[in-house]
Amino acid sequence: MRYERSWVVGGVLLLAGCTEVGEEALASSRDDFELAAEPSIAQIPIVTSIPLGLWFTPMALEKGDFDGDGDTDLLVTGVEAGVGVTGAVFLGDGAGGFAAAIDANFTACSAFPVAGDVDGDGRTDVVTVGCANDLAVLLGQANGTLAPWSAWPAVEYTPVASTVIADFEGDGDSDVMTMRKPDSVYLDIALGNGGEGIWRIETTEVGNAAWSGFDPSGLALGHFDDDGLLDAALIEREHDIVFMQGLPPATFGFQRELGVDIPPWSNRVGDMDDDGYDDLVVSSRTMPSVQTLLADGVGDFSLGSTVILTGFAPYDTAVGDITGDGIPDVAMVDDAVAQIQWLRGNGAGGLLNLRTFTLPSPAIRIHSAHVDGDNREDLIAATFADDSITLVLSNN
Repeated sequence: MRYERSWVVGGVLLLAGCTEVGEEALASSRDDFELAAEPSIAQIPIVTSIPLGLWFTPMALEKGDFDGDGDTDLLVTGVEAGVGVTGAVFLGDGAGGFAAAIDANFTACSAFPVAGDVDGDGRTDVVTVGCANDLAVLLGQANGTLAPWSAWPAVEYTPVASTVIADFEGDGDSDVMTMRKPDSVYLDIALGNGGEGIWRIETTEVGNAAWSGFDPSGLALGHFDDDGLLDAALIEREHDIVFMQGLPPATFGFQRELGVDIPPWSNRVGDMDDDGYDDLVVSSRTMPSVQTLLADGVGDFSLGSTVILTGFAPYDTAVGDITGDGIPDVAMVDDAVAQIQWLRGNGAGGLLNLRTFTLPSPAIRIHSAHVDGDNREDLIAATFADDSITLVLSNN
């Protein structure tokens, strides 16, 4: 005999898994966790709201495993009146629940960090703009808070437009890559030394925007060819995307504009056609649409799919395996429309079957991550106008 755990929400019965007789039923929280919220909106997948209740105005949302326990946590950063930039961490329990917010000890001069494991200890760290024309590198601690990394050198970084944490040369050590725009456009690679610090910083000049006519604001990295080095995709919103090949020992070169068909707002990276090479997912706000650009492994891209959107202009985009079939899907939010729209990847670069989920408010950020322990990635939306974070748990 088997029985199912369920909730009744708004008159709708939600089924959430089975156990055998003699097994302990799945609890809604661990002993050391207080759930911020049980599912409050009945849909398939289940949509859950996490109330914020913060002491500051939230501005950004990042995901990661900040305490290193293997469960997805959430970092919200923003500005506290009269104090400055601050942040809070919501620790996940691995079953779709989150503990109440704790002070993250987020000390920086920008409320817009990027997340990744800088020092290789298994806990998520963050990098953002510091208060001395530098970068603030904050390491995740065992209790989920953050602390400055003493090994990071006092190097001037100004002005920083975009940052990515990734392993450039595939040696197993995370590197920090930044795009700076003091006069010309520069890409810096701070090569990590196994968590002990950094070896050196290599800099590539992309070009003067006044000369080239290309003034990028965002940086994405991926393996678009088979040389084992990360390549760069630089975006100038409403204009174009420039591809640059990663070159040994730690530089970028051979830049060229891709000539995208839609005025780009954001670009995300994922292997959309299952050929082993990363591809680009480009979204547009002024011509509401999303398209895939498929890498051929030798530095060229071809158009995979374009989907026109109606009544919805994507503000942020996430790529992840929402359906659990091993193929990346695409989810989007609009900062003026209270919806998530998502498209299923077909494994050949195409995007199909547009679906819509209602949110309690418009969202400014969306992530995909494994929140509840199954093989499907879930969606996390920054519905800050509702004083909440909204989870879409991909249980079907």
